[in-house]
Amino acid sequence: MQLMEVAVRRATREDLERISSLLDQLGESVGDRALAWEQLCGTERYFAFVAELGRSVVGFVDVLLFPDVLHGGNLGLVLNLVVDEKHRRKGIRKLLLRKAIETAKSRGAVELHVWTEEGNAAARALYEKLGFEKRGLLYELELA
Repeated sequence: MQLMEVAVRRATREDLERISSLLDQLGESVGDRALAWEQLCGTERYFAFVAELGRSVVGFVDVLLFPDVLHGGNLGLVLNLVVDEKHRRKGIRKLLLRKAIETAKSRGAVELHVWTEEGNAAARALYEKLGFEKRGLLYELELA
């Protein structure tokens, strides 16, 4: 596969089923994914892109923008970044993340944040290659 065959486009409401199969590779949904998708798609503070190879969605990234009092501007948070297991290590994550960075910047975000598992060396290397810096730790408390 050549990277030229991959097209990145804005995700639409109709993409949920194809996106959901990718998200299943990251983990199990604990809530109503369709409701969350509908709520997010209805706000200007959210954007999402899919990577397509032919007619198949092989990657997904989504970002939420939110105001931050400390910075006096909007921050962006990459909520999900996933590429189908069969299409990893081919530059698709980089394409999606660059599109997310470009879009967050064009929408006035002053920072873009992303997190990953501590042991995910490939993701950490990509983030650092694109200019992200490790700044701290993320603590998580599961509520559902």
